[in-house]
Amino acid sequence: MTERGTFQHYHVFDAWRFGAAMTVMLYHFLHYDPTAATWMPQAAEKLQQVIDLFFILSGFVIMSSYGTSVRSLATFRSFIVRRLSRIYPLHLLTLGFFVAIGVAGALGIVHLENPARFDLATVPLHLLMIHAWGLMPDLTFNYVSWSLSAEWMAYLAFPAIALAYRRGGLPALFATCVAPACWSRGWCWPASSRRSGGSTRPPSAPSGHCPPSSSAAARR
Repeated sequence: MTERGTFQHYHVFDAWRFGAAMTVMLYHFLHYDPTAATWMPQAAEKLQQVIDLFFILSGFVIMSSYGTSVRSLATFRSFIVRRLSRIYPLHLLTLGFFVAIGVAGALGIVHLENPARFDLATVPLHLLMIHAWGLMPDLTFNYVSWSLSAEWMAYLAFPAIALAYRRGGLPALFATCVAPACWSRGWCWPASSRRSGGSTRPPSAPSGHCPPSSSAAARR
């Protein structure tokens, strides 16, 4: 959004994001293929770049739309309300669906093949959309909502990102976004701290679901 409140629209980016989103959706549906175990690891490695593409394009769009307008608490509040109105209702609806399944399983009404997926103790983290912030060892309920959790983190960090860009340009923006991303992946930690299962391993999203850097995780 520019200073006058008008949005810039990028039709080419919309097409790319749509294609990337559909590919990711297909990938998640293929998890239910009985033969997926034989080829899914290779597919996951290739499709990781598609997820990154989606978030990078979305990050560019949201920065170009809001980068100069989020300057005060009032404008940040407006930004948050706009963002939440896009993602939270559907998140709440899908979470409610999976929680209902979990409750039905706990009451013995239905059989759950993976009861750990429906851990009711993690519901508060989902309601706050912080469930992919490295606060629990595995994803629960609606797995794909990790991306919404990553977006929420990006939205909260957006004022600092926008300020860094306005004050220091691209170098400051790069430093602000890349440093946390490297830290979350463990690249800035000693090798001894990155060992799987190590007690000093840096917090990250559950395995295979590490969110991108905060600037790229904001979707239009």
